[in-house]
Formats: sequence, C-alpha cells, structure tokens
Amino acid sequence: MTTSNGDGLHTQARIVVEVDDERYELYNEVEVDTTYLVTAAETETLQVDIWSEEYGIVPWGVTHWVAQQLREDLDVDVEDHGIAVVDPTADHVRVVATKSKRV
Repeated sequence: MTTSNGDGLHTQARIVVEVDDERYELYNEVEVDTTYLVTAAETETLQVDIWSEEYGIVPWGVTHWVAQQLREDLDVDVEDHGIAVVDPTADHVRVVATKSKRV
C-alpha cells in the first residue's frame, strides 16, 4: 500500500487541525483494548475501546492513516465508535500544530 505521508505529518502523535473554523485534535497514535468471549465453538468480540494512552481520553478524531491501519490490521472501524476520521492533508483542512511521538 502506498500512502502520502503529508510532509511528515504521519510521524506526529497528535495533529491540531482547523476545519470550517473549528479546531480539533487528531490522534495519529492510539491504544486499542479488545475484550473477547472465547468458547469451544467460537470467539466473539464483546468490546473494543480506542483511546489515547498519553492523555487517557477517547479521541475526537484520528488521522486517515490510523483509521486505515485499524481497519486492515484489527478489522475495527473507528467511526463505529463515534470517532471521526480526518485526512490532515486534505485541501479543506488546515494544520495548526503538531506534537511528535513520545520517545
């Protein structure tokens, strides 16, 4: 898969963007906790929690890169969990600030 890195935005942990004169924080790094029920016959996903470990909150939004990774790797659609997906490289989105990944 080839994706645009948005001039290094994909390496940032958090991106503050402005869309339609409103500011939002997008997370490019999230924690996912999944609870399963496993029986002899099947495995059922009971709950999926998506949150930011650094800030201890459910993010308002994530980047399209994180959303795609969660779909492909974990079969999780963040929008089903009330989390917005925003492409920070889109023409209608203005990047206001970034925060590097933790070291």
